[in-house]
Amino acid sequence: MDSDKKSGSAKPPADAHECGYRKPPKAKQFQKGKSGNPAGRPKASTSLNARDALERLLSRSVRVRQGDKMVNMIYYDAIVAGMCAAAARGNTKAFELIGKVLSAPISPQDLMKGRKVFEWTPEEEARFTEACLLAGPIIEKEVAI
Repeated sequence: MDSDKKSGSAKPPADAHECGYRKPPKAKQFQKGKSGNPAGRPKASTSLNARDALERLLSRSVRVRQGDKMVNMIYYDAIVAGMCAAAARGNTKAFELIGKVLSAPISPQDLMKGRKVFEWTPEEEARFTEACLLAGPIIEKEVAI
């Protein structure tokens, strides 16, 4: 029987293609130069940090009981409502936290209480013109008296 296999075994022609395990038909194979996954793996979000993740989670909707009713609101609003309810029940830590949040400045303008965040004096305006800044650093020499 072994001699039959050896004697009848002629190599198949070069253009013949075997199909089977890990050998797909020629028609189904990827073309040369083309990827099997053209869209590729999605790129990772580079801006994803703890703050962004927290903001995304706090903006989700949740059903909350307010009195006898069920209300839809975002997590952030639910947390603030719960904190206000706790302060109203006499929780001093919640009351202090609400006071800190309300007294904190919202923007640099609020921090400066109406004044401009940055103002140039006339002397500074004269020294830091566009031409002077493009010319290079201003070096002041000390004069010995």
